[in-house]
Amino acid sequence: MSVQGFYKGIKRSRYYDADEVAQWFQQVSRKRVEEIGAAMEAYISTNLPTVIRRKSKLGDYRTSPYVLMATAGALRLSDLRDLSKFLVDIKLYMGLETSFGKSIEKIVMGHYPIGVPETDRWQSPIEKDEEFARLAGLSAEEKSGRRVDSVWREIDSSCIDGDRRHLMTIKSGTSTINDTQVGGMHTAIRDNHMKWLASSQERFGVKGIDIVIGLTYGTDRATNNKENQILAKLLSSGFHEVDRESQPGIIANPDGTVRVYRAIGIDYWAYTANPEDPSVSQFAFLEVLLGLATALRLAHEKEDIGTALNERLDLLSDAFRSLRFPQGNALPQWISQDMGITELTWLAAAVSSFFDEK
Repeated sequence: MSVQGFYKGIKRSRYYDADEVAQWFQQVSRKRVEEIGAAMEAYISTNLPTVIRRKSKLGDYRTSPYVLMATAGALRLSDLRDLSKFLVDIKLYMGLETSFGKSIEKIVMGHYPIGVPETDRWQSPIEKDEEFARLAGLSAEEKSGRRVDSVWREIDSSCIDGDRRHLMTIKSGTSTINDTQVGGMHTAIRDNHMKWLASSQERFGVKGIDIVIGLTYGTDRATNNKENQILAKLLSSGFHEVDRESQPGIIANPDGTVRVYRAIGIDYWAYTANPEDPSVSQFAFLEVLLGLATALRLAHEKEDIGTALNERLDLLSDAFRSLRFPQGNALPQWISQDMGITELTWLAAAVSSFFDEK
């Protein structure tokens, strides 16, 4: 089959259907939601205040001075505490986008697939852990050099379901994969898939493996298409489409022992919950969201998160006050005349991006 039309064939729209979502809610397991919520609450209560308090000086909140001034102007953030809150919020979001995503991998996925023994649930591949253990004692530079030869680096999680082993590389969202990662992931799958298959058959007695590029939120049409580029490149490396009509987006090696595809958003969590038949577990993303809502309610009852945020707001506000430009003749007269205290406050905050703290 020609590669032409491959992208179009695997992109489909997913529109909100209230009746469908209502049916999914009826399938949610309260027990799993409570278990996920308890596990995530333990992580959030311990780690979120630590992440917030880790930023203890003005330099920790440094961002683009140009974007800072433009945003402060657009939002009219004239009060120092409002400006501080904006920076604390955005840095918290940026910091959590990666670290919190990693926690989901470790905490939430360990509750799936549904109905398999705990030892077969999603976890870091044992082969990857063994590779990492062999680097113990090496310097950062030596580890970096050795990682070039890693066979399992691109695989984040694995599980056994039925007669196949499932290997997943996990990306947080729809625009996470860039061109460099496309090349790296294509090369890793092309060069290592038979090694992954051999190890899986030897250790776990499976018949084959599924290699899945997972995006934890979004839809097929909302991505930057990089995950599809990886599949398209593999079609020129010995893989073929299984069936564009009945199994769009699934490609395989010549004998079908290795399959590669991607799972996005609702389909990602459905696949996580039931790799053999994701169609029966479309509700799984709701369990994750309900578990997170439960965890946040429990965590905020402890108040330490709010206390930590208020501490950072006070710290940053005080730091900005110390940066305010002096009055009098310190500034050229035309600057003092043309700009008010609000604009000078934004300017002082932006100037801080160009200096180290004492």
